[in-house]
Amino acid sequence: IDDIPKKRYKAWLIISYKILTFTNKFNKRIILIGHSMGATIASIVTDKKRHMIDKTILLDPTIMSNCKYKALKYLPFFIVKKHDLIKKTLNRPDNFESLDLALEFHKKSSRLKLLKPAILDLYIKHSFKKFNNKFILSYPKEWEVLIYRSLIDIRPI
Repeated sequence: IDDIPKKRYKAWLIISYKILTFTNKFNKRIILIGHSMGATIASIVTDKKRHMIDKTILLDPTIMSNCKYKALKYLPFFIVKKHDLIKKTLNRPDNFESLDLALEFHKKSSRLKLLKPAILDLYIKHSFKKFNNKFILSYPKEWEVLIYRSLIDIRPI
């Protein structure tokens, strides 16, 4: 991983490194499945450990046109925040009265409704934590925006 030393890749590389470390525990080739940003991570891991990966399945990967890619990465935030992906991320609720309400909300997503119900249920259970009688997103939405702004162009991979 140290062959991509740029600071803006740090978040992607930290997550990728954790997955790479995890794959070292297996004595056989594995199948990687990633959704959205996880698909980008799966692509990075596959590129670094081809000999350990049997298949890589990318679900709705965070890949965009070169123009959008550069716009998210280099334009000032007051312009970037007008991008649909960023607006949706920042305007999405980050707390719910129950996990069922969180699940119902996320079922409406054109991307997430493609997932099997059991997978979406796992996503909700692991993305929200109970705090003061509410279920809150386990990470700040702003973190997700920072990750989008630090996208790695995986198209050449």
